[in-house]
Amino acid sequence: MGISGPKSIWVSGCDLLAYHDMKFNPHVNLKKVIATLEKVAANPVTPQAAVTLGELYYIQSKKNPADLSLALKYYEMGAAMGCGYGEYWVGYLTALIRKDHKAAHEFFAKSYRKGNINASYQLFLLCSKAPEYLDVRKAYRYLRRCELFGMPCHQELNEYFKAHLSELKDFDESWKEWPDESIVNIHEAEMVDVTKKFVDAKKTDTLYKRPSEPFIDNNGNWFLTMQAKSFVKEIVHYPWEDFLVCLKEELLPIFSSVGLLILENWRVLTKAKAKDTKRKQEAIEKAMEFINIYISEGMEELMRKFKRYKKKEGKVELKPRIRYFYMDYIHPSYFKTAEKEEIACNYCKKPQGTTKLDMCSACKKVYYCSKDCQVKDWKSGHKTQCPLLKETT
Repeated sequence: MGISGPKSIWVSGCDLLAYHDMKFNPHVNLKKVIATLEKVAANPVTPQAAVTLGELYYIQSKKNPADLSLALKYYEMGAAMGCGYGEYWVGYLTALIRKDHKAAHEFFAKSYRKGNINASYQLFLLCSKAPEYLDVRKAYRYLRRCELFGMPCHQELNEYFKAHLSELKDFDESWKEWPDESIVNIHEAEMVDVTKKFVDAKKTDTLYKRPSEPFIDNNGNWFLTMQAKSFVKEIVHYPWEDFLVCLKEELLPIFSSVGLLILENWRVLTKAKAKDTKRKQEAIEKAMEFINIYISEGMEELMRKFKRYKKKEGKVELKPRIRYFYMDYIHPSYFKTAEKEEIACNYCKKPQGTTKLDMCSACKKVYYCSKDCQVKDWKSGHKTQCPLLKETT
């Protein structure tokens, strides 16, 4: 049982069941959803189920730190299948749990190459703070890319640029004739302008209720930048039938003013790199053309013009795609279920209401009914859990 995607890419019936429960069921049974997804993840075809389980266990780890290991396990499964979202979270949790900067850097770099700007920010942190990766120009490049692709970090970027001006003032050839103070002011003005363009694009998409609207708040631009990379590298070259499937099931959020601005900034970056091929720039421009047609003339005109579009290269290999993430469609009531705190003593489990509970002053996540219970819980495991809980606060 299943539905077909490009070239017989299948999603199982269990997969769809979990998706349906989270999207349409107003009273989500979290245990049931997890059990369903675990069946899918046991014999995966695409990474959706694994990365979703990672997301669910990560949310639950705020109450139960042991679930962090389960989150990492499922994110690793998604990463093994080439999911850039899974790769990002493997890097993040590897740094958090195992303190392994080398492995974290490897996974962040993989996710970054797939367009994830959250990974770009983590690489900035490593290159600006981790002794083994310190590199001012790389750090600046990663953070600048975050700003250019819609992550609002211009203040942090300007402060970093100013603090390392002697090493960065030749980053742009046009700056070299200017005094230091002018370079700082020009840089700040450029980055403020980038931020303003994204704010205006978001307002336009919200006004016209475009499909990007759910992703342009709460740091959702990472989804759009990964879509942009996938669109340009693969989907824009697909035959008509496969492009149509991807457009309807996956790509619509990038068909927006924000998506167009992301691609425009990417096009400018590729022009500055000698190693970027003419083919890549043509693909970016073709993707921008399709988005412009959709925005100005609508879906029917886009379909008509794309059908006439003939790709010059040979047959493109179609790979299994991540067509949606469950968390993008999940019913809001789930978060009330997942994040509702059932306050009780972390050691003896006496619930609130039967006795007075005091919060752990370090992690501010667990409660105790007495000093005795707090001491016993510290010895039995909270000593190692407390720092992890503090970091997830």
